[in-house]
Amino acid sequence: MSNFLDTDTATGVLLAKVKCEKISEYETGVLDQEIAELGTNHNWKLGLNMHEVQMIASVGLGLLVALNRKARAGKGKLVLYNLSDQIRHVLKLTKLDTGLTIAATQDDAVKLLR
Repeated sequence: MSNFLDTDTATGVLLAKVKCEKISEYETGVLDQEIAELGTNHNWKLGLNMHEVQMIASVGLGLLVALNRKARAGKGKLVLYNLSDQIRHVLKLTKLDTGLTIAATQDDAVKLLR
């Protein structure tokens, strides 16, 4: 059981809800390890519910890029969904919104992952 992620596979793909308000250096280390293991075990069909995340440090942005790379290398896909306006704005400013797959809702994320 993780303090940082809740997971669900009922939709046929892995959905993981990030349970922390911020993703800084400490959270990045834990999330990287947990998500990489989950992604590998589920063929990298992974949706990350970012609803609770209100702040993301540069190291957290790097984590998203690295996970996206791992998903593509594993012939899968990483989809971020339920982003706050603040996180969406950060991704837009850093132009990461063009390289990461972002969905508005869980249903949209599942459709993109299937």
